[in-house]
Amino acid sequence: METGKEKKSMKKSVKIIIAVIAAVFVIDAALFARVVSGKKSSGLRLQNIYDEKIDNLIALNSNARSSVIKEDDYLYYQFTEKQKKAFEECFERYKNTSLLIRVEVSCSKDTAQRLSSGELPFNFGYLYSDDFSDKGNFLNDKLSASKRIAVNADERMFVSEENIDSTYAMDISLAIKKSEQNKPVIPEGFFVYSVLKCRITGTGVVPSEIGFDYSSEVPFYGFSSNGGNITKNNSIIDFTGGSLIFSAQNSKAGTMPEIVVSLTSDKRYESTIDKSIRVKMKVGSEKIYVKVTKNAKKLIIPCGSLVTPFPLIELSDNKPAITGLIMRSSSNSVDRADEDDFSASEIYVPIKTDPGLILNYSPKNWRTEDYEIFEWDRLPGILFFDTRNYTVQDNFFRRLAFYIEKAGYKGRLLTNKELGTMHGFNALDYSAETLADFFNKATELDFKLNKEEILLKKILLMNGILLPDGQKVKAGYGAIVSISQESSSALRTQLLAHEAWHMLFFIDEDFRNYVGAAYYTMDSLSREFLIDYFRSQPSLGYDVTDEYLMHNEFMAYILQNSFSNVGQYFVNHAYWKSVMDFTPELCNYVIKTNGQGFTDAAVMLENYVFDKYGVICGCLNLVQR
Repeated sequence: METGKEKKSMKKSVKIIIAVIAAVFVIDAALFARVVSGKKSSGLRLQNIYDEKIDNLIALNSNARSSVIKEDDYLYYQFTEKQKKAFEECFERYKNTSLLIRVEVSCSKDTAQRLSSGELPFNFGYLYSDDFSDKGNFLNDKLSASKRIAVNADERMFVSEENIDSTYAMDISLAIKKSEQNKPVIPEGFFVYSVLKCRITGTGVVPSEIGFDYSSEVPFYGFSSNGGNITKNNSIIDFTGGSLIFSAQNSKAGTMPEIVVSLTSDKRYESTIDKSIRVKMKVGSEKIYVKVTKNAKKLIIPCGSLVTPFPLIELSDNKPAITGLIMRSSSNSVDRADEDDFSASEIYVPIKTDPGLILNYSPKNWRTEDYEIFEWDRLPGILFFDTRNYTVQDNFFRRLAFYIEKAGYKGRLLTNKELGTMHGFNALDYSAETLADFFNKATELDFKLNKEEILLKKILLMNGILLPDGQKVKAGYGAIVSISQESSSALRTQLLAHEAWHMLFFIDEDFRNYVGAAYYTMDSLSREFLIDYFRSQPSLGYDVTDEYLMHNEFMAYILQNSFSNVGQYFVNHAYWKSVMDFTPELCNYVIKTNGQGFTDAAVMLENYVFDKYGVICGCLNLVQR
């Protein structure tokens, strides 16, 4: 049995052991605190491309814990491993990735007076492994923002009447650079330096974009991995760094980026039927004009259509009408078909653009040797096929042309032997309904189509112009146009001007009804002349008993001309010997009236297309060289 003295001795020993353990714990805690000093959690969480919040950013200094700079100081943040993974996931999907931060900056009168001309009171850039010791400690004494690749803003961004004593918010993205193996070099973190009072209110992983956009509530400025300067003037936009983060050439597996042009809603810069308002853009070595019109808020310029794909762009005439100019990954380079579905000579997803840039889109930048596909940027579902020559075009569309519209052949599927050396058309246009009819007839008859026709069907299905319907297909939404490089430049321009109008007729039922009303209310003798003109030209192959076709061609023949030239266009045709011999009385009538019946019809048609689409007679394009 233990004595009372022995019990007291044991209690004393236990107390000593506990004290020692407590001391060790205190020492360990102190050491741990020293190790993680400056690495506390911030209040900011990083959002990934799926809109999920991933971890809190690690704060490397006291400012970063509150995400606030009171004046002339730094914020330092470090990424967690999960956050680094989010950048890798973005890169895997988009082939590029950036960090986006939302910044709120305040400039007092006193601070504004202290800022000198040309000073850079704001910097944003990345931290890399050499900013940390081997033990992971942050070496902030080595940081010098002025010597780093970063995003900068000079004093002119903040020293203005509207910004003094107010808070200015902006979104800024900076692309992550690539290694020689075309892999992302994921940074360890990022820093923000500001002379002004500054708060970071949000961060996110996003696909890379370059340029500016004022069309949203918070202005956006995007930069390539080589950084750059934020400027409020935006007369010159530098896209030369685009080659560092985007594809520099077109191929079946990828496409060069596109430039999205955002247009103002300010009616002072809105074109009317009688007056066109255009923004002049010097794009590298060429000049491009963008027409500002209602119902067109965004336009797309593919970089593959430009002489200099990654240019400096200088805005001049009517510059305030441009509220955004953003270079981003091409719409068809994301969520495209699996690589296994591609052959070396096939593409399925179109390049979005304005029709004005299709004619001069160099075949050197096509993704295949034989053809390229474009989609009207403002009217999804309208596809333009440009082919290397008439042979390629015929392989795609000749049997279709004879089946749908060639007089004497309509409704028949001709074999290759029956087609022989006959040519289809130099330009073609077809609605979703007629395309579905053709392919369903081939299915019913178990008719063997050629490889280009099978490819065409797959393209139409992938773009929603046709929809699966058991063993058959049904009409989806949209229509197609085809032209060829074998046509002369002047003929291509004329053909595209004509065929593109048919696309509006195909997709817009109200327009079709309006055209029908205009057709029957126009001067009857002028209408009879038009029908006789079609009859007098066997090469056109029009079935003049087809009311739908007559309405469609009546509209296109008028709207393909500028308004001032509509009457004269038909007068010129009335002088053709082949037409005069066929219908002399009606030719003389059109000549005598100066084609006034067609001019009157043009007034009706132009009013409709301008009101709904913002376009006028003779010009569907909003982007012109």
